[in-house]
Parts: sequence; structure tokens; C-alpha cells
Amino acid sequence: MGISYVKRCKKCKRKIYCSSGTGWVSGELLVDTIKQAKEGRKGKVLYEFFREHGNGIIDVEQVSFLCEDCGEISKGYDWTMYIPDKNASDGTDYDPLKDPKYFQESYLEDYDGSRYMEYGCFDYSRFMEDVKKSYRVYSKYPHTCKKCKGKKKIVDIESKMYCPECKVKLDDISSVFWD
Repeated sequence: MGISYVKRCKKCKRKIYCSSGTGWVSGELLVDTIKQAKEGRKGKVLYEFFREHGNGIIDVEQVSFLCEDCGEISKGYDWTMYIPDKNASDGTDYDPLKDPKYFQESYLEDYDGSRYMEYGCFDYSRFMEDVKKSYRVYSKYPHTCKKCKGKKKIVDIESKMYCPECKVKLDDISSVFWD
């Protein structure tokens, strides 16, 4: 489940879109992002991380960012990198992405009443809760601003935000819960 806001500057009328959370496709997104990162298609940082820590996990939650230099607000994915905590490991090659406890099968009925599986929903929130118990943060992803190349930090979308141009507090003009 996630939430999105549209915020607007009173002075210049600029609209900014902010999101936070995960949806029902987050399991597929997680698997695809890890695969792409291991292939080098998500940049050098994640490629090197997975070369060194093949059993690592990254957080693919949608987040909003604030550039610490120019104040630009953007959205993207967290990508915090996690590695197994030696204190919590039992020495096996446990792969949490293959653990059936995180998957919920969803069925649809055909016109004749027979059931078939349409998709498996991945419980991303439960998955990340368990990862945080048995993995440790290896590194926060070094997000950079596209506008000025400054360092970006993750922000709470419900906190006060200011227009990057006018420095005026942004008003929330709409919000939506999504999945």
C-alpha cells in the first residue's frame, strides 16, 4: 500500500508529485530490479554491491527525495542495500525471495466455475520487516539530483515541503492511497 500527494506552490503554481510505499507488484519489481542490477543495468553502485554480495537485498519502496543543494523534490526508489547479518544467519543459503510465506495466491473463476491462478501477490511489507530482522544495512544508495548533481535525501511526504524555486511552503492539493 502506498500514498501519493500532489503539492502546489501558492506563488508560482508549480505542482510537485510525491509518493511513498509499495504496491501489489512490488515482488515482481524487487526480483526484476535485482536481476537488472546484477546485469549492470541499474548502475555501477548496485552492480558492484551484488558482485560482492550475491545474496544481498535492496529496498524497492517508492520514496520522495529532497536535494540537499538546490531543494529539488523528486520521486524514485529507496535502493538501500542489505546483507545477511552474521548474528542472525544459521549458515544456510536461505533466499527470502523464494520463501512461500511472502506469496499469497490469488484465483479467478473461469466462466465454467473452474478456478485458475491469475497471479501471486507478494507481501512486500512483511518481507522487508523480516529482512530488517535478519539482514543489516550495508549502505544507503547515493542518490544524486539530476538538476544540480547534489546529494538527495529521502523525505517524509507528509512533512512540510518548500517550493524549490520560490522557497514557499507547498500546499497539499490532493492525495490518494494506492496499491
